[in-house]
Amino acid sequence: IMSKNSQIKDKVRKSKEWKEFRENLIEEQKTDPITGKKLARGCNCHHLDLDIEHYDQFNNERQVMLNRQSHEVVHFFYGDERHKKDWRSMIEGLIEVLERMDKYNNDINNNVKGRK
Repeated sequence: IMSKNSQIKDKVRKSKEWKEFRENLIEEQKTDPITGKKLARGCNCHHLDLDIEHYDQFNNERQVMLNRQSHEVVHFFYGDERHKKDWRSMIEGLIEVLERMDKYNNDINNNVKGRK
């Protein structure tokens, strides 16, 4: 049995308007803003506004296209409409761990391709 929110989302995702909006956004955006990589097949249209009452409001201010992993990372750090997380302190912790990794792996960094 689907929750009320899932039913609303499912109905919106099946609409012609949604499908057209999503395709246009993919064409317009072209790349994942987190990784800088080309949007892949199966990329997610991420709703920046998590209020279910606004789920059917399509505009470039409320949605952003993300590749699957980026979408998972966003929700890992931010949470969802039921549970918002303290993403700022989590990001600070992540930066600390990554900087510590850099101390041991500087020679690897020379081969890493950065974002655009």
